[in-house]
Amino acid sequence: MLVSTIIVAAGSGKRIGTSVPKQFLDINGIPILSLSLLYFEKTEIVNEVIIVALPEWIDYVKKRIVLKGRFKKVSRIVEGGKLRQDSFQNGLAVASGEIIIDHDSARPFPGMLDVDGMVKECKKVGAIIPVILVNDTVKYVKSEKIEKTIDRSNLFYVQTPQVFKKELCEKAYKRAEEDRFYGSDTASLLENAGIPVFTTLGSIFNIKITTKDDLVIAGLINQYYFSRR
Repeated sequence: MLVSTIIVAAGSGKRIGTSVPKQFLDINGIPILSLSLLYFEKTEIVNEVIIVALPEWIDYVKKRIVLKGRFKKVSRIVEGGKLRQDSFQNGLAVASGEIIIDHDSARPFPGMLDVDGMVKECKKVGAIIPVILVNDTVKYVKSEKIEKTIDRSNLFYVQTPQVFKKELCEKAYKRAEEDRFYGSDTASLLENAGIPVFTTLGSIFNIKITTKDDLVIAGLINQYYFSRR
């Protein structure tokens, strides 16, 4: 089966408070997006990479990221949509793979996960995503007042890359359009369509860049990881 990776890099990253989208910021001199691309370029299980970017940043991605980094597996750079769901769908429409790896550009270290193993398992079960158990106490807060403490025993943080059979993604998106349903990740669309989604263990080092503090942590992870290679 052919495997396509879709990297969604169409967010503006307003929360981080920088003049450029966070996926283009550097970690130890390497753009965050490039760190993800380095992994998918090297892993043999991936056949092609599709980048979804904001229209005004497509030329930047092509020249400053893809060509400069010599990422040969990047087959297309397509425009993002209004929401993440729309952006991923634009990438899905041009993907040639029967297996789809859905990845956020704000996560620079997909190699912290066993992506090859996820792809192999996806061929059996159809959909698999990485999760991390919620260890902290969770409170439901309303108007700055604690309403209740939530049982965390069955709560998990969700990460990317998420891996799906393409046919299931297409079915889920069709159902979402019919239901006018919007989810925060692709897995939620499959859930909405009644398609089983299975989980595997994620990694605390598969960090998502959201704030400037995350940049500091990512820099330390990157420095430690590459110093051991």
